[in-house]
Amino acid sequence: MDFTLTEQEKAHREEYFEVCKELEKKKPAGFIGIEAVFENDECWEFHLHCTKEFAKRGWLALAWPPEYGGSGTMMDKVLFAEARGYHGIPGVDIFGVQMLAPTLLLAASEEIK
Repeated sequence: MDFTLTEQEKAHREEYFEVCKELEKKKPAGFIGIEAVFENDECWEFHLHCTKEFAKRGWLALAWPPEYGGSGTMMDKVLFAEARGYHGIPGVDIFGVQMLAPTLLLAASEEIK
């Protein structure tokens, strides 16, 4: 198997890392681990700031079907998660965006979708 990234995937990965690197500069002191978003108001505001930055770029629903707002591939989702993990950046709601929405996209009626 060839696990080499395509040129497009390399470009996307670089962009994810660049954005996360810039966001890391704004991370509150003592922000360690994703659970830190619940530590205090400053950490929560940082989480919301990151969420807004990702939403502007269409990165919150990367692997969703395009007809429901998806803007990338499963590989984009993996590369985005890698960049966020490397820099310790929050900003993705693991319950709504990562769990509930995909479940609804798979099992809900068209009206609910």
